[in-house]
Amino acid sequence: YKDWHKDISEFRDKGPIKESDELIDYKPYSQQSDYTCGPSAAYTVMKWFLGESPDSESSIANIMSTNSIDGTSVENMSKYFKQKGWIVKNSLTDKTPNTYEEFISFIELYLKHNIPIMVENKDHNESHWRVIIGLNNGIIKFADSYDKYDGNEDGFSSMPANKFFDNRS
Repeated sequence: YKDWHKDISEFRDKGPIKESDELIDYKPYSQQSDYTCGPSAAYTVMKWFLGESPDSESSIANIMSTNSIDGTSVENMSKYFKQKGWIVKNSLTDKTPNTYEEFISFIELYLKHNIPIMVENKDHNESHWRVIIGLNNGIIKFADSYDKYDGNEDGFSSMPANKFFDNRS
């Protein structure tokens, strides 16, 4: 936890530290194909920080080498943001939460600093990229570009945090 707290200052901060547990103005987006959830997540994060994304979803997919068989890898997701000059933290190179308590602290810390968290996990037996934008009473709120499972296709979904933690990719 100390390492995450120290490194948080390196991220682009979208305003002052806040007390809320949700990024209220996060805009939903629907992905253009069945396998571009990764580029779609990146697109929404770019819009969150910059107001507009410098690249379209399809351009991001090309840059990330996204395809219908493998989707988007963590490595290629990171490569895209590094090419844009961003500081990138990911599960391949950085410490990740080992316990559920560390995971909750990790989410709370990033959201407190207005930083959305791009995550890939197994849901409905498939890997899927989403963006954590909220945490309330043990329920994670996601910006979900493939929001097809909750009966309310509004670009947002939710899941108990313990279920998400247990289904990490």
